[in-house]
Amino acid sequence: MTEGDEKIKHPTQILSEDIFKFTQDIECLHTMLPLLMNIMVTVLKDTHDKFHRFIDENVIEKTEQGNEETYTIKVEDMAKHNRLKRQYDNSQTGVRLIPRHFITSLVSQYDSFLGCVIRFIFPVKPQILNASEKTIPYTELIQFPRIDAARDHIIEKEVDQSFAKVMQINFYG
Repeated sequence: MTEGDEKIKHPTQILSEDIFKFTQDIECLHTMLPLLMNIMVTVLKDTHDKFHRFIDENVIEKTEQGNEETYTIKVEDMAKHNRLKRQYDNSQTGVRLIPRHFITSLVSQYDSFLGCVIRFIFPVKPQILNASEKTIPYTELIQFPRIDAARDHIIEKEVDQSFAKVMQINFYG
């Protein structure tokens, strides 16, 4: 048993759990984006309709020059106009930004999963870490409470370097 009376997990069990979590997270993103986009498009249509209905009902004077439209409304209607315009603008921005955030989330999930896979490799094949010839200056080494913490620090550095190499290969051939 370890601290907190937790059982020590075998590395393959940890990897299996990481694979399950990764696939679950990716599937969730895959399922949720179309649903969220449907909602966002509905909200966009609703805010568009409310804003343009307000303009149609409250405009005093309207002029058009090419693609530009200018209109005049009463001062007392400005607050409502600005609120409806802000809601409409926010809806447009949301429809544009949400897919980008999902892509960022996918990349983040991949990054996290790749780190888990690389962390899995070192306990299973410790000779890879032993052959790395990494050094830690004494001043840095004494900062660690245990040798395990120093080893974990080296592993994290290796994970970061390995991930950087993989990403360079994936994106730059």
